[in-house]
Amino acid sequence: MTARPRWFLALAALAWAGVPLVCVLPAGAAGDARVMRNLTKPEHVTLEAVPLEIRDRNLALGGMQAGAVPADATEFDLGTFEGVQPPCRSAQLDGVGISFAVVCPDADGVEHVLYQQQGSVLRYPVPLVPRSQISLSDDGARVAAILAEEDGPVLHVLDIQGTRDISLVGLKEPRDPVLAGSGGAVACSCLVGKRRHVVVVDLLTADARVVSGELEDVNVGAISANGRRVAFKASHGGWDDFYLTDLDRKLRHNVSDSEGDTVAVDLSQDGDTVVFVQRFGGAMGIFTADISSRKVANRSGVLGSVVDVIVSASGTRHAFLKGGLSPRIEVWDTKGKKESQVASVAEGCWEPTMSSDGRFVGALCAREGREASLLTLFPLPEPE
Repeated sequence: MTARPRWFLALAALAWAGVPLVCVLPAGAAGDARVMRNLTKPEHVTLEAVPLEIRDRNLALGGMQAGAVPADATEFDLGTFEGVQPPCRSAQLDGVGISFAVVCPDADGVEHVLYQQQGSVLRYPVPLVPRSQISLSDDGARVAAILAEEDGPVLHVLDIQGTRDISLVGLKEPRDPVLAGSGGAVACSCLVGKRRHVVVVDLLTADARVVSGELEDVNVGAISANGRRVAFKASHGGWDDFYLTDLDRKLRHNVSDSEGDTVAVDLSQDGDTVVFVQRFGGAMGIFTADISSRKVANRSGVLGSVVDVIVSASGTRHAFLKGGLSPRIEVWDTKGKKESQVASVAEGCWEPTMSSDGRFVGALCAREGREASLLTLFPLPEPE
C-alpha cells in the first residue's frame, strides 16, 4: 500500500471523527488553488449614521524625540529608544517598508505609540488604552490609536507629516482602529446604543456609519484603501463569520459562510479580495474570496496553529504566522489559480506585519532573552 503523508492521515482522522472538512491543502504544497464554492447572495444593509464631532488641533512634535536610526536599517532595537521598556507589540509597516509604528510600554508599564519616519523615532506622550491596537496609513503619515483621556478612551488619528492631532469625539468605547491605506477613513468597533457595532468614519466629511447592522460580537479586520469596503468578524444565529460591507452599494457579503471556526481576516486595498483563515479540527485553511467573481478558493493549509494573516495591496501575496514551539512566518504568492511559497522566515518571532507592496515582512523578535524587543524587516523577492 502506498504510504500516506502525515497531513493526509490527520485530515482523514478528523473526517472519521465527524469534523466537517473542506479541502485543505497541506503546508508547503504548491499548485492549483481549489475553488470551493460561490459566495452566498449579498444582503442589503441600512448604514445607520452615528453622531460624531471631529476636533483638529496642532500636533506638537517637540519633546517627542526618542532617538534616530539609519535610513537603510532593517533591524531596530526598540529598547534603545528613550522611554521604551520592551516587550512591544502591534507593529505596523507603511506601504513600502520605510516607516513603522509600534506600541511599547515605558518603565511603569504604560503603553505609548512609537513612530519612525525618515530616521527619526518619535514617542507620543499620551498613553494608549491598555491592550488596544494601532494602525498606520500606507504613506506612513497617519497613525490611528485609542488614547486614554480623562473622560474615557478617544480614537485619535495622529497626522505626523501634517502635525495634526485629529480626535473623533462621540464614539463610545472605541476599540481596534483600522486606518484606510489613503489615511482618509478609519474603521473601529464602538458602542451604538447598548450594542457594539463596526463603524466607518470619513475623516474629511465626519460622516460615520454603522456597517455591521444586526450582527453581534463584532471585531474589525481590514478596510480598503479608499475606506469604502470593510471586512470584519461578527456573530449571527450562533455562528461566527467573516463579512464584507460595501458602503457605496449598501451590500454585505457573508464571506466564510459558517464553514469552520473563524481565526483571522485581511483585505486587499481595492477591497475585492478577502483573505481569511478558518480552523477545521486540528487543521487550518487559508482561503481567498473574490468579491467580483463571488468565488471562494482554498489557497493552502496548515496542521497546527495559524494566528494571523496579512495580504498585500494587490491581494496576490499573503503572509501568515504558523504557530507552535518554533513559530515561523510563511509568505505565499498567488497568480490566478497558482499558489507558490515565497519564503519561510523569522523563527521564534511574533506579530507579523507586511508592507502593502509585498516587498517586506516584519516581526517582533527576542533580543538577549527579552521577547518582542527587536523589530526586524525581512526583504522579500519582488512580487510577480
